[in-house]
Amino acid sequence: MDLSPLFIYLGITICLIITLLGFRSFKVLIGEKKSNEFPSWEKHETGFYWRLNRAQINCLDNLPIFASLVISGFLLNIQDSNFINFAWLVIVGRSLQIISHLLGETVWHVNVRFTGYVIQVICFVGMLYILLRLV
Repeated sequence: MDLSPLFIYLGITICLIITLLGFRSFKVLIGEKKSNEFPSWEKHETGFYWRLNRAQINCLDNLPIFASLVISGFLLNIQDSNFINFAWLVIVGRSLQIISHLLGETVWHVNVRFTGYVIQVICFVGMLYILLRLV
């Protein structure tokens, strides 16, 4: 097992964070918002910005789980092709979730987003099962 899926997940997360930071910085620099007008506990914008914010938060929510599984697989030198495929499939599910977040809020967008999340959770469970079976 290599760490490539984790590095890609981290890269995607960092790109979302930088984009969000750029959006917020721009709003502050042009005087449209003050720096304290982005409270994390409430919806503070609409449309694309809020969907970007949610996509970034969702990445951060699942990063510890994915990192724990991939690093465990790496440290235990897991060579099971199912484990590796699950790790890559997490990236597919995450990508579906992010793309659907960014493109809109219709029922179809939400259905695709939910499907992407379900794919990730199933993969997490599969990876954990393989780890527990081999430990």
